Amino acid sequence: WVHSDGSSLWDGRFWGARGGVDLQWTAQDRTSLSGRWGGRDMTSARFADFRTWFSPGADTSRYTSDETSYHRPGFLSLNFEQRRIFGEPAAGRNARPEHELTARLGWWRRYRDGETQTELLTIEGADTTITSGQRALTTGPADRLNLTLDYVLPLRETDKLEAGYQGRFEQAREGNRTFEYDTATGEYVFRERFSRDAEASQNINALYATYAGEWQALGYKGGLRGERAERIITAGDTAYEIPVRWDLFPTAHISYQLPADAQLMASYARRIGRTRHFYLDPFPVWQDAYTVVQGNPALLPEYIDSWELGTLLPFGASRLSAELFHRVSHNKVERIISLYPETTGVMLHTFENVGADRSLGLELMLDLTPVKWYTLTLGGDIYDYRVEGELEGRDFSYSSFNYSGRLGNEIRLPTNTRVQLNGRYHSPSVTSQGRREGALMTDLGVRQQFLNRQLNVTLQVRDLFGTGRHEDESGGEGYDFYSKSISTRQSPVATLNLSWNFNNFRPERRRRDDDIDLGPSDGDM
Repeated sequence: WVHSDGSSLWDGRFWGARGGVDLQWTAQDRTSLSGRWGGRDMTSARFADFRTWFSPGADTSRYTSDETSYHRPGFLSLNFEQRRIFGEPAAGRNARPEHELTARLGWWRRYRDGETQTELLTIEGADTTITSGQRALTTGPADRLNLTLDYVLPLRETDKLEAGYQGRFEQAREGNRTFEYDTATGEYVFRERFSRDAEASQNINALYATYAGEWQALGYKGGLRGERAERIITAGDTAYEIPVRWDLFPTAHISYQLPADAQLMASYARRIGRTRHFYLDPFPVWQDAYTVVQGNPALLPEYIDSWELGTLLPFGASRLSAELFHRVSHNKVERIISLYPETTGVMLHTFENVGADRSLGLELMLDLTPVKWYTLTLGGDIYDYRVEGELEGRDFSYSSFNYSGRLGNEIRLPTNTRVQLNGRYHSPSVTSQGRREGALMTDLGVRQQFLNRQLNVTLQVRDLFGTGRHEDESGGEGYDFYSKSISTRQSPVATLNLSWNFNNFRPERRRRDDDIDLGPSDGDM
């Protein structure tokens, strides 16, 4: 039996800059160049007390885990876009441009250098002794190249054909050097056995075509995307070549216009959930003395089939939407816990395709604007959730009645000030190995704009009331282990962001101007 109780501290500093230029050569030709640069300084510390025993009433051993880490990731991106409109726009009420061609090229690099040190301390009375320790040094860049070619051809007065090519080419390199504490000398000694160089590459080439149009009150859109993907993971002297995938992703959407601007809508889409390189890396990483994380190079991507049927009812400046949905995920990816085979009491965390899950339910959304300066958003969904498949040679099938809710408040003041107070809740849910408990979070955001909206100061306060909590259970009956984890945070967490846009530059594909970013960023490939 192992019981742990501890805390973690995190400190981060972020910086960045962006710039760009648009060159309008003629009425039909435009070139755009832009770039971003930035980075982070992140320091974290984790402290945990471990108590171990082999049977109730037996002697208890006590340990303390002390982990500190420092990471300094940075990124650089460059983007190029060339747009060409062929011919002259037609005259008249329904004037539309002739066909156009757009080429985009984007390059992105992330640097990741860091150091992590973990020590396990034995406590006997007033004496503390280092029992074991590890120090890991991590270096390596990750590169991504995106290439797109989009062609748009207007047809008739309302129809449009779009087709193009999308390419995504990634390569990540990582060096990991591990040093182990020698209790005889009191020094950290390099261990080649636990050190390795890893490389991951992924190439995706895709062609797509969509056709959209209208016929009286009926709107329609259909598309098909064909994709070829290949991936190779190399760890040390071993290469894991993921089989080349050829996939088709169809989409279909229809809408019917009702009186008073109301709409009926139905759609189907097939999507893919790609696995991160971290999920595939087979090299075991010790998070602490009793936790090992190891990727699975045989992991397959998730495929999601989504059917939706909904309606939109506007009234004044407000609107109500309701949607029935049925979503099925194939090759469902979950984080799986088991006993580490080499050491007693150590838990192994890895990733597996456990089978399939299904969600069948209803989603409601209400946007209210009672006055010009205030918007209230209410949303939520209720659904039947089922997950079934095979895990560790055993068939399983679990279900739960799930629900979630979202509440958003936005106040727009005449002083170029926006205030957002958002809350969200998700109910308990079954997993392939156990259960995830519900959680409630409330976030506050305030943005003040200066100098004709070029200077933005944003204050974000996450988990405003300290209700954020994650609780998971795994194992139990039918398993040879039981694990329960509960984590909370020192709340609230406040961050202050400052951004200055020179010459009022805005990227074409940008976040909506009226949205304060209250969500976490994800720079993973």
